[in-house]
Amino acid sequence: MMASMVKSIVYQIIGMIYGMTPTSALDDFWMYDYPINQINVPGCCVFNKPTDRTPEQMLKQIIKNVNVKSRTRGRMVKKFGKFFIKEIPEGTREYERWVKECTAILWDVKTDQDVLDLFCKLKKVTTKGEESAGGNKFFYIPELNKTEAAIVTVGHHCNHDGISQF
Repeated sequence: MMASMVKSIVYQIIGMIYGMTPTSALDDFWMYDYPINQINVPGCCVFNKPTDRTPEQMLKQIIKNVNVKSRTRGRMVKKFGKFFIKEIPEGTREYERWVKECTAILWDVKTDQDVLDLFCKLKKVTTKGEESAGGNKFFYIPELNKTEAAIVTVGHHCNHDGISQF
């Protein structure tokens, strides 16, 4: 027990030195290579179609609301054999890569079944590891049906804590 506490304290110190957050045991479980990862959770928020914004403006608003200080806009970095979550600051090349690879407008998703099919695909998407642009993906569905739009996200369930910031 004492060894694990010391290890945790050392990882916190390393995280502070490098400006990163050490992963927890559950985060580390997420890093396992399973074909479908139980910890990789898709989520969907359905709402009335906005009439005062274009889909492009909505996606920009979603991206803006993903707080840099939360775990929603971070990627995994390995230091000394341990994974840490590195924040992706706005205005950097890394941020532009995150926007390009982890956000999109999905014009072809138009029914509840399309959303379920998308969820099944997203459960298999690898959003982890140092080569990944980020641990979470955010999609805007402008035409789920005639009256509704949706935001779909996928990522580590702990990272979704920041989604409540929308």
